Amino acid sequence: MKRILAVLILLGYVSAMPACAESGFALIELFTSESCSSCPAADALLLELSEAADAQGVPLYTLGFHVDYWNYLSWVDEYSKSEYSQRQRDYARKIKGSSVYTPQMIVNGVHQFGGYRRDLARRFIDQEMAKAAGLPLEISVTHHNGTSEVRVKLEEPYARTQINAALVESGLGNQVKSGENAGRSLRHAHVVRDFQSVPVSVREHVLTLRYPPGSIKENCRVIVYLQDQDTYSVKAAGQIGLTL
Repeated sequence: MKRILAVLILLGYVSAMPACAESGFALIELFTSESCSSCPAADALLLELSEAADAQGVPLYTLGFHVDYWNYLSWVDEYSKSEYSQRQRDYARKIKGSSVYTPQMIVNGVHQFGGYRRDLARRFIDQEMAKAAGLPLEISVTHHNGTSEVRVKLEEPYARTQINAALVESGLGNQVKSGENAGRSLRHAHVVRDFQSVPVSVREHVLTLRYPPGSIKENCRVIVYLQDQDTYSVKAAGQIGLTL
């Protein structure tokens, strides 16, 4: 346990925890925008968390959802989608005290806070890592021209649950030329490039994710998570790299 958490502990994100925490997980969704002057610090935090988790295989999964409602500020975020803005609005209706703003970080669908708050990220990651294992799920991916077919197998067809599948890409960024972040060079972690969600009805589901033009498939992976339809709490999560 000390070995797999060493990097995150050194970076100050995860505290030392008892051995029973080994089966816990944390899924982090960041709602961000290249047009928001408060977002670069949150983007940097998500990048650090992502790199640290990858380095040691920690069950911590990160997703960067770029929203589109700041695009009118003279800089259009090329990674933004209206669907991601709507997802954030859906969260605002589910989480008590939540609202729509950037940067907003949400851990396991229930803890929301300003995405630049390292102290709160550490607290909620600790809390979720200390819980019991999530529900079992099996993920596999097959590739077609421009798409990945994601097959998710569950132990049972869980009631009032949805399967979310996200195609995320690393190594992205921009030199912002106008707006609130004009002149800044921004780097992003695990940018959500496509996202699908279906309600659970059977033990096995197939979701199709599409690569946007210009994406580098070797830098992509698929993150899958089960989410309660009523509370939005995340019940399980996993990821798979794309071997082409």
